Amino acid sequence: MKKLCALSVLLCFAIGAVFANHHAEELVRAAQTRNLHALENAIRIAPNINHQSPTTGRTALIEAAAADWDAGVRMLMGRGAAPNITDHTGMSALMHAVGRTENVALVRFMIESGANPNQWDNTHRTVLMHAARNQSDAIFGFILNTTGVAANINRIDNSRQNTLIIAASVGNYNAVAQLLAPGLPTRTNVGQVDNMGRTAFVHAAFEGHLDIVRLFLSRPGIGTDVLRTDISGVPVLLHLIQFRVSDSVIETIVTRHPETLRQADGRGRNAMDYLNQFQRNNTNLRSLFNFHGAVASGNGW
Repeated sequence: MKKLCALSVLLCFAIGAVFANHHAEELVRAAQTRNLHALENAIRIAPNINHQSPTTGRTALIEAAAADWDAGVRMLMGRGAAPNITDHTGMSALMHAVGRTENVALVRFMIESGANPNQWDNTHRTVLMHAARNQSDAIFGFILNTTGVAANINRIDNSRQNTLIIAASVGNYNAVAQLLAPGLPTRTNVGQVDNMGRTAFVHAAFEGHLDIVRLFLSRPGIGTDVLRTDISGVPVLLHLIQFRVSDSVIETIVTRHPETLRQADGRGRNAMDYLNQFQRNNTNLRSLFNFHGAVASGNGW
């Protein structure tokens, strides 16, 4: 009889756990589908508003933020959802939000309700870094000017990239301009080099973001970065010729810094050699190089 009672108790607990888990998953699904009525019902019956999906680690709040769902985020946080829980990638609800939304009011609400703007994920990317990948000037500016954030602008991720490198690589001109602007409590490290041996300027050049290239070259002391070589030992200009980056980018660099034409790779090959190999028919660049006195080195391929 006692064994039967014990089994009954265990069975009741098991059934209760199944139902509790079901209600918790309904909470997460309601956030995924942006169903406000379903979310309200799920909050009422779910035993834990901060339930994390076993597969992703996401809570309902993280799902709502990732879906850029203003009403869902506000409802969940208003009902006590913890703002700084992270998913399996280490990303918080705020990180997901700033990477997608243009809604500054929502981001402000999240921070004022306890979301930490200085958190970082499993790759050591900060909230500001995630905002840099979003092309919303307003979101990036708001996060940058949030108390304490600017002091951490030179934090690097696992690829040794800082916020400036990330912004430059994705072509976020306004984010780069804000990071280079005077008046920040911490000066942005323009010379940060990532695991590929590239700075923010080099990334902008490689990706063909001419407006950012020009911005860098217009700042005193930054122009010398055009002479950098990456981990392969090949100078920036030679890479740009090889990968057929916009002629305008190459013209800007060569016109401002004709000394780049004299740089060579590990085998002594210079800009004219690379042009002969990769862009033989590019008469525009050939004329430009000839104007600045460039000649082929004579080193074969």
